[in-house]
Amino acid sequence: MVQCGNEWDALNKSRKRDATELAVIPTAQIILKWFKNVHSLFGDRAARRAIRLGKYMHAHEVLVQDDVLENFRNVPYTPEIDAVLTPHLNLLSAILRGPEGDYTHIPSVRYLVLANKTSLPFAGDLLLLQQTQLMNWFHDKIPQARDMASHWVGSPAHAHTITIFIANRDQTLLCSTPKFPAAQSDNVQLAALWNLAWSTQMMAVPIVNTDVDLECLSLLEEWMFECTDKAGITGDEQWGLDAGHQQDCWVPYEGTPSLGRRIVMMPRMKLFIM
Repeated sequence: MVQCGNEWDALNKSRKRDATELAVIPTAQIILKWFKNVHSLFGDRAARRAIRLGKYMHAHEVLVQDDVLENFRNVPYTPEIDAVLTPHLNLLSAILRGPEGDYTHIPSVRYLVLANKTSLPFAGDLLLLQQTQLMNWFHDKIPQARDMASHWVGSPAHAHTITIFIANRDQTLLCSTPKFPAAQSDNVQLAALWNLAWSTQMMAVPIVNTDVDLECLSLLEEWMFECTDKAGITGDEQWGLDAGHQQDCWVPYEGTPSLGRRIVMMPRMKLFIM
């Protein structure tokens, strides 16, 4: 970190540290400044003009959780999911159709009535892949769900699909709890199993994986492709101007409106005929 050496020395001298004391730990501001200046060549016009960039996918183009959920039709469900949910197809269809019967024995329906909610955004600890697979199954198998997904996502029927999946996945564990009525009838046991699964669905928190590399790439791109006055002359789309086109004639500034790309209108030239 050569470019930060002077700043660290200044900090050490200003604090008048004894030679036996520990060196000053660099601050986050110094580290960020070093990454900005060295890796993005922020402010180094000549270096940017001499480098041709390889084509790659911008950080904002990588699908995140909301994008994956919106495109659930692209995630096929497994035969195992189909086998678990198909026996309850008629029940799920009836719940989705509306109040034609008493379904308060269904945990999601009962919660909606008692809590006076309009949607049920509970998916327990299901992985993003599992959530999209269940949504795809729901859309594919239930006729009423083939309309707009906004009509049924978060509905009691959709929520009960997740409940059934969790009940099947955790059946051994849930049936071993003291609250489970093992001596009762099959219907009573199924209702109890769904209630226990619903508790898991409401209380369990999914593990959220943060893509640190993607976050770092996003920050780096802000410094590399900044086109506002803050970047000075290096922000005027200088990458590769002295070396040639980027790979495959890629324009890295396209599709990055948040980075302040400017559209410069050239003045109209008058044609004089002598």
